Amino acid sequence: MTMTAVLIGSAVFSAVGKIREGQAQKAQMDAAAQQVEIQGRSQKLQMRQQAIQSRQQSVNVLEKVRRNLSTVNAYASAGGLNPFSGSTGSLMTTNLARGARDFYASMDAVDMATQNMEIAQGAASYQAQIYRSAGKNAQRQGYFNAAASLGQNAYSAYDAGLNPFGGGSSTPTGPNVRPLPGQSYGSYY
Repeated sequence: MTMTAVLIGSAVFSAVGKIREGQAQKAQMDAAAQQVEIQGRSQKLQMRQQAIQSRQQSVNVLEKVRRNLSTVNAYASAGGLNPFSGSTGSLMTTNLARGARDFYASMDAVDMATQNMEIAQGAASYQAQIYRSAGKNAQRQGYFNAAASLGQNAYSAYDAGLNPFGGGSSTPTGPNVRPLPGQSYGSYY
């Protein structure tokens, strides 16, 4: 095997290695993107569950208010009082006001959970896009590195006096090649 063949083989293996390295980095970034998207969907589901719990709390608040108002109404009626006037009416108004406040607070929690779902999903999608872009860039860089490696090895071969691109001469001809004492490279010098 000639030195030229060894050099060309080495250059090809180096270039293939650079391409594979870029492909591996792309695969790694694609996997990271997929993982981020899965985490985003998981967070979205958790926040959806929080929204459902907050809605249930809202329903529970309204049910509690209804029971309290019914109780006040029943006691007032049993005592022969008008449930909508005087201290009984005030008690019902206070119960309604507190119930409404609790209800609206629960509904705000539903809105916040819904907005957080959208934010988490958007952030996950954005991060996944960043990873995918980085993967494409890594793969592209692998191709550039392979080309650069081939060029460097070709120049090294030329500099060493080998002609990796053919030409038929086995005599070193590079600019840095000097004949050994007692040797002549013919008409090259």
